[in-house]
Amino acid sequence: MDFANYTRFIDKEFAYSLGLGAQTTDILVALTILLVFAVFAKLTSYLLHEILPQFTAKTETTLDDELIRALQRPVQLLVILTGFVLAVHSLEIGNLYFEPFDKIVMILYILTGAYLASNIVHAFIQWYSNDIAPKTKSRLDDQLMPFLDKVDKIIIFILALLMIINQLGYQITPILASLGIAGIAVAFAAQETLSNVFGAFSILTDKPFKLGDRIELSENDIGDVVDIGVRSTRIKTMDNRIIIIPNAVVSKGKIINYSEPDLRVRFTIKVSISYKSDIDRALLTMVEIAKSTEGVTHNTAPRAYVAGLSSYSIDLILHVWVKDYRLEFEVPDRIYREIIRRFAEENIEIPYPITTIINSPT
Repeated sequence: MDFANYTRFIDKEFAYSLGLGAQTTDILVALTILLVFAVFAKLTSYLLHEILPQFTAKTETTLDDELIRALQRPVQLLVILTGFVLAVHSLEIGNLYFEPFDKIVMILYILTGAYLASNIVHAFIQWYSNDIAPKTKSRLDDQLMPFLDKVDKIIIFILALLMIINQLGYQITPILASLGIAGIAVAFAAQETLSNVFGAFSILTDKPFKLGDRIELSENDIGDVVDIGVRSTRIKTMDNRIIIIPNAVVSKGKIINYSEPDLRVRFTIKVSISYKSDIDRALLTMVEIAKSTEGVTHNTAPRAYVAGLSSYSIDLILHVWVKDYRLEFEVPDRIYREIIRRFAEENIEIPYPITTIINSPT
C-alpha cells in the first residue's frame, strides 16, 4: 500500500466514523497529503538553510557549502511537486484525467531534475574556482571555469528538452538524425556564430589576455577586459563605455596587452629647447625631475637623449618607466609641469616658431 492509498484508508475510516461522504473524504485525503508535504518541505528548507550550514562551515573545503546551496531550491520543489502529485492521485477522478496529468508531471520532474543537475555542476565549478584554482600556477582555469559554467547549463537543458520530447511520445532517434542533417545546414548558416565560439576557446586556451587586463586591439580600441563570453568579449574603455567585439575578430587580430608581463610601462616625454640653451643641463634636469616624480620606478633609471635637430629647436626625449600603466596620464602630467617650472629657473628656453615679416621698400 503506497503513501496515498494508506492515507486515504486512514482518512476514510476517520471520515466514515464521522458520517462524511466519499467526495468529502477524497478532498480530506488530498488536503492531508498537501499539509504533510508542506510541513516536510518546511522541515527540509530549515535543514538545508539552518542546520547543515552550521556543520559545513567548520570544514576546510567549500564543496559541501556549495552543494547545500545547490540542493536548497530544487529539493523544495521536488517535495512540493511530489506532495501535489500524490494529493491529486488520491482523488478518484479516473485514468482518463491521470494520463495527461502524469505526462505534465513527468515534464515538471525532468525540468526540476535539470535544475538540480545544473546547480550541482555549478557547485563543483564554484568549489574548483574557490579551492583549487587559486593553488594552481596556471590562470587558464580562472578564465575557463566561468565559461564552462555557462556552457553546462545549455547542455543540461538541451538533454532535458530531448527527454521531454521522448516523454511526449516522439522518437528521439529520427529527431537526432534530422538534427544531424539540419546541424550541417545550420553550421553553414551560422559560420559567424561558430567562429565566435571557437574564438572564445582560442582566447581561453592561448591566453592572450585575462579578465581585468588592459588591451589594445588592431582597431585602436583600448580598454579593460570585463567579460569573455561565448560569442563576444566586452571591453570597458577609458570613458566608461562598453565595446562588444566578436571573439572571432579578437582572436584573429593583433592584441597589445599592457598588463603583460607586468604592470610596468615606459613613457616617452618629448621636449624641445632653443639652440642657445645648455643641452647637458637640460638633459640632467629632465632626469632629475623623472627620478623625483611619484609613480616612476627606480629599478630602471630614466634616461634622456637628443632626438633630433629641427629648424628652430633641439628636440629632446626622456624615457621613463612607470610602475603602473594606469598612471599613463598622471605621471607625464607631473613631469611636464615640473619641466616647465625647472626650465624657467635654469634659463632653459622652450622655443616656438616665430615668423618674421619684412616689408620690402616700394
